[in-house]
Amino acid sequence: NASTAAAATTKLGAVISNQLDSLEARIRAKNNQGGFVTRRSSGQQDDLDARIANKQRRGSNEQQLDDLEARIANKQRRNSNQQQLNDLEARTSAKQRRSSKEQQLNDLEARISAKQKRNSTETNKKSLTSNNNDDPAIIKVYNMNTTNRNTNRAEQEDRKYLEALYDAKHDNIGNNRTKMEDAKHDNFGNNRTKIDDAPPPTKTYDTPHGGIIDQFNEDGFMPETDMGPLAVAVAISPDEERLFIPFAIEYDPDSKPPIYKNRRFRFYLLAGGILLFAITVSAVLAVITRSDSFAPTETAAPTSLRESFMTSSREEKIWKVILKEIGETSFLGDTDSATARALKWIMYEDQLNLTEGSENLVQRFICVLFYLSTSNWLTCNRPLPGESSNCTGKKLISIEPDLLYEDKPGSLRWLSHTHECYWNGIECDALWRIRAFEIRGQNISGTLPTEIAKMPYIQSLSMMWNKMYGTLPPEIASMKYLLNIELHFNMFTGTIPLSWYEARALQRINTASNFLSGSVPIEIGLLRTLKGYFNFDNAITGTIPTEIGQMKFLAYTRWYRNVMTGTLPTEIGNLKKLQEIWMHRNLLEGQLPSELGMLKDIADVRLHFNRFSGTIPNEIYNMTQLRRLDLYDCNFTSTISTYIGQLRALKTYRIRRNNFYGTIPSILGQLPLEWVWLHQNKLSGSVPMEICARRSAIKNVGLYILTADCTAPVGDDDPIIDCLAGCCTACCDPSIGLCYKEDP
Repeated sequence: NASTAAAATTKLGAVISNQLDSLEARIRAKNNQGGFVTRRSSGQQDDLDARIANKQRRGSNEQQLDDLEARIANKQRRNSNQQQLNDLEARTSAKQRRSSKEQQLNDLEARISAKQKRNSTETNKKSLTSNNNDDPAIIKVYNMNTTNRNTNRAEQEDRKYLEALYDAKHDNIGNNRTKMEDAKHDNFGNNRTKIDDAPPPTKTYDTPHGGIIDQFNEDGFMPETDMGPLAVAVAISPDEERLFIPFAIEYDPDSKPPIYKNRRFRFYLLAGGILLFAITVSAVLAVITRSDSFAPTETAAPTSLRESFMTSSREEKIWKVILKEIGETSFLGDTDSATARALKWIMYEDQLNLTEGSENLVQRFICVLFYLSTSNWLTCNRPLPGESSNCTGKKLISIEPDLLYEDKPGSLRWLSHTHECYWNGIECDALWRIRAFEIRGQNISGTLPTEIAKMPYIQSLSMMWNKMYGTLPPEIASMKYLLNIELHFNMFTGTIPLSWYEARALQRINTASNFLSGSVPIEIGLLRTLKGYFNFDNAITGTIPTEIGQMKFLAYTRWYRNVMTGTLPTEIGNLKKLQEIWMHRNLLEGQLPSELGMLKDIADVRLHFNRFSGTIPNEIYNMTQLRRLDLYDCNFTSTISTYIGQLRALKTYRIRRNNFYGTIPSILGQLPLEWVWLHQNKLSGSVPMEICARRSAIKNVGLYILTADCTAPVGDDDPIIDCLAGCCTACCDPSIGLCYKEDP
């Protein structure tokens, strides 16, 4: 490079110069010693002049190189100084920002302290200046509500300030902070996507328990029948300690003495105490002397709502009646809550103009509250201005393949100016008391208000096939006449409230196809009068409680498509009235209890898609009323017993994908079978002629479906089961798990 070349040139020039100087010195010394001047020849003189000129040029080049190096060094020093200057400026700027931020934080601490003092002073003033003539119950609730509201606001603002202070103190000032925000799952507004291993259903019909039964297609080559934001304001106690952060408290050398040592403060405190005592005495005397004082059980609602609606004595009296029946906590929301809007509608918009003496006042209020807690009604919703109260209702009559309705002309809308017993979906008795909510498949979305439990005469809550969400209200258990709960095919979450199992009058609970979790508690045995229990298609875990054997009147129960584990308890044999048990598509295991044979009236047993093993107990063939027995896709190892001939009513018998061995008994030909799956087992021999004689190409007339392993396995010429042409509807190859439909 340039610097290396310059250094080499300089070094070479120095060597040559030294040699020339040495030579000249020697010549001068020699001339001086000889005492004479040696004359040089013309050629020597020219050579000497050239050498001198070259030396001068080299000196000039060296000087230029030195100047260049000096300029480079100066420039490098200037750059270094500039960088140091920039760093100094950056540190100065950062220090200034930190100083500004510290000043802001100090100001924030001062504002928090001042705000806390103001809130405390305002609360004391309000409590000391209450009207002497106000009712003491109202004064109590007013003070409680005002204190709670001020405390809530102050608590929230203080928490926000202190949390900001805490974050600023602990984060690096000047750096961007990254905040992680939680994503909330309850996409109640989104459509649910269910993963179901069965294709779309194909048929529906009514069942003995009054429900609508769905028939699904089973996985495989042919179908299988599988019949079947209100926000709650939580008050914070005014005595609750505020959030304490140690670093927000600093020592002030100029602080004043404690306020309790101030003479003026002591005077004000004494005067305030006297005034408070006088107000208390006046209030007590007013309660004693007033003729229209409240009963001991009555309370007043928070003043914010009361002042919003109370314009006359009529509204005041309505308020008191509803408050007494519904309870104070229902009115802790703001004026835009469903409760407040329902109260406003009753007082000012309802053309019936009910009074405090109207027998249906509370009942009508709860109906309005229910409607205003929901939205997206399919039909008969609230009438628009100028719209008639009449509507054409929609009655759900079928769920397959889609929801099917029939029109109900002459229905009346909700919140119309007629008696609520006429509103579409409400059923009443002769005394105009609501007995049932029959709101099926109306597409409504919202929560189920707890206040509905204040209608004691309701016997049925039937709200299936909607989009209702939230948790199931425990208060429903207090409805002493309630017999029927049908909330299936909604979007409820949480668990079934434990209090429901203590409602001794219940006869049916159907919470199927929601998003419920948890396990079935042992308290289920308390439901001694229950006839139907349905919790299928949820996320229920745990085992089947042995206490199920105490449900003496249980007739229909479905637990399928959950995550139940354990065994089938032997206590099931105590359910003498049981007619249907669906436990399929769980994780149940072990052997089938022989006590199943004690169920003389049972007609439908579905235990498929579990982990059962062992043999089939012969006692199971004592269920002489059995019409359907599904044991497929388990791990049974057994023969087809000839005792199966005792099941004289059997129409569906499916045992595919197990380890059944031996031959197919001809006695099956004596049963009224319509659907038989025998494939993918270890059976051998042939399909008896007695069975083939029952084959029919017409559904519900003879044996319509019959499958067996009558296709030769891959690499083999002979099938495992011989089946005459036209006898089996499908022949399967167990080696590859495929079945082939046979020509009729």
